[in-house]
Amino acid sequence: MDACRRRSTRAFRGGCDVFSSVSSRSSRQLITLLRDRLVVLVFHFRHFLQFPNLTTEISTDISICVPFSSADDMKLLRGITTLGLLATGCLASSQNDDLNYAIGLVNQARHAQGLQPLSWDPNLAAYAQFWANEMARGQQPFAHATGQYRPNQGENLYDRASGQCDSAYENPVQTAMRAWLAEASLYNGQPITTGHEPWLHWSQCMWSTTTHIGCARAYSISEAYKVYDVCRFTPEGNV
Repeated sequence: MDACRRRSTRAFRGGCDVFSSVSSRSSRQLITLLRDRLVVLVFHFRHFLQFPNLTTEISTDISICVPFSSADDMKLLRGITTLGLLATGCLASSQNDDLNYAIGLVNQARHAQGLQPLSWDPNLAAYAQFWANEMARGQQPFAHATGQYRPNQGENLYDRASGQCDSAYENPVQTAMRAWLAEASLYNGQPITTGHEPWLHWSQCMWSTTTHIGCARAYSISEAYKVYDVCRFTPEGNV
């Protein structure tokens, strides 16, 4: 491993593959190895799109360890990396990075109002991931979950079709959280009367008795660049 440098690129959402050390392989063998692994990589990607409910989002890092003994090796790596990006589409942040930043945003907003920060709840995140996957697969409409799918949980939903690879597509939970928090400008101290007030996402984020949050994202399998975001909260707010 000392003869290698580790290069990492985020090439797609929903699958990962780790290449073995190839310090003793010729360039021709290296090309064959990486080509074969790329085929496996694209298969994993297609499998994730077809069966997104079987797993939560997987790490997006692809680590390649190759000998950089010549300029040709560097060109080879750049070429293989480009092939991977072309085969799989947009770059996307890892879900953990996206979620961590989003939770930081809501807790920063709560701190500004003198409220306690929300704690991450993996159980809530699992519920959120399931519902996001269901909407992304077209198994459920874009609507709040009910009954067993949302037991005593508050819920914020967000969907967006960006139409291109942009920051909103690459970091969708952050995008959703910013949109929800921006609803603060619509609130003037009025009570909840209809349950359809335009600031209810914000008020759920800021509900004083809410203590825990869990969020997830899922990319549509039928519409390009569309993302579904779900956050769940306990105790439930807006009640």
